[in-house]
Amino acid sequence: MTVSKLDLSSLSELPTDVAKDSHYKRSRIYDMTKESLRHKTRTMFVTASRGHQRGGLVPTKKTRPALCHRRYSIDVSTNGWGDNDATGWDLTDDDDTAMPSAPAAVFVPLETKHEETDVPIPRAAMSSLPDPVRFFVDQKSVWPQINGATFLELENSSIANEDVHLITETGEDSWWRDDILNVALELLSEKYGCKARGIEIVNCFISYILYRVGKDGDIDGNDYANYDEEKRRLMGKKWIFLPINDGFMEGDPSTAHGCHWAFVVVDRDGLTALYVDSLFGKSWHFRNLARTVVAGVGNILNVKLHFIVDESAPNQNSSNTCRNDLGPCGPFVVTATELFLQTICYFQDCDREHECFVRFDEDLCRTWRFNSMRVRHNVLRDIGWKKCQQMMQKAAVDHNEAAFKGVEHLVIEEFEPSVVDGSDSENEDSVATLVEEIEQGTGDEEAEAEEDTDDALAETY
Repeated sequence: MTVSKLDLSSLSELPTDVAKDSHYKRSRIYDMTKESLRHKTRTMFVTASRGHQRGGLVPTKKTRPALCHRRYSIDVSTNGWGDNDATGWDLTDDDDTAMPSAPAAVFVPLETKHEETDVPIPRAAMSSLPDPVRFFVDQKSVWPQINGATFLELENSSIANEDVHLITETGEDSWWRDDILNVALELLSEKYGCKARGIEIVNCFISYILYRVGKDGDIDGNDYANYDEEKRRLMGKKWIFLPINDGFMEGDPSTAHGCHWAFVVVDRDGLTALYVDSLFGKSWHFRNLARTVVAGVGNILNVKLHFIVDESAPNQNSSNTCRNDLGPCGPFVVTATELFLQTICYFQDCDREHECFVRFDEDLCRTWRFNSMRVRHNVLRDIGWKKCQQMMQKAAVDHNEAAFKGVEHLVIEEFEPSVVDGSDSENEDSVATLVEEIEQGTGDEEAEAEEDTDDALAETY
């Protein structure tokens, strides 16, 4: 057998850049198509092409000078839409964005003639569709697995995946852990703009530190110089909310196992500290715990606070329309804190804050409506929405960084993303109706209504 070596010296001069460009253009069907995009899901296949000289990502913010307008030609094949027996596209390899196997006739590649010595025509580069998460997130997609990974992280608190699953528990695991209450209270602080209003809602760990300061005093003899962070957070605040747990008295907060939540609200201008307890307000043991925390606040701020017990605080069980919740103290703290925040904000907006004294007075007790199950679901909803917002913000930032890369721009308008909660208005009305039935129902009918509420709210996730 004779093996001959291919001699290219006899060929004409090598292709120029123009020839190369012409060669690569053969991989594009349309001359004016700049870039193609392709995306495949289990129920849909999308191909799109951008107009000439309009490549790159479209930012979520307007710019000056304006970037080129994008013009798309989009084809969508909806395999099996309307067919209950359809299996959708074959996604054995999630990373594979090749043409789907069916309907194959629609996506048969064009046949091209070529000689054996021709350089192979490369397939045109394909880009993925931009991540739509920057515009919206369905809450169903963020429901976490049961593990110790962090689900949501805020400025001063965080919550793990496993704790998210315990928020709506009403049985043996109904008592809220520190992380659940901390996140719920911080979301309340954001909702009512507490920072701008001079209101501070501290987390449980800060409350424990203040308990130690109240119990031990200035043990270092340096005028509490070791508590600069606590001073910074409390100094200049008009109102201070402090969650309290009997686990503080066990010493080490990492191993403490308390059984009850209450809270104290400090009025700096009135120099008062109101203790609100939904179960053990008359117990000397719990009163002394709260008094010690208040003493810690006084030591840090160098003020003398008058300790008051709210004797009219509703009972978390007898004043709760959800009868089967074994640990409603956490939801009670969230509900009462929000009511007090609404009162403070009202007086501030009316320029009458000097007249404000939050407490469970006769009017508030008469209109008190508390359903711990509804509070649990509301907290779960708020945490889910906050998670969606964080995901959208991060996706928008990452997208814009890629879109603005190498382009000088001036941002002139922010885009406000929205959250899709996975439920329509009809479902929301049904949930509201069921919750109302819970508040009015008793006995077995109430339990059945609560189960229906769980089913309806579960559709959101």
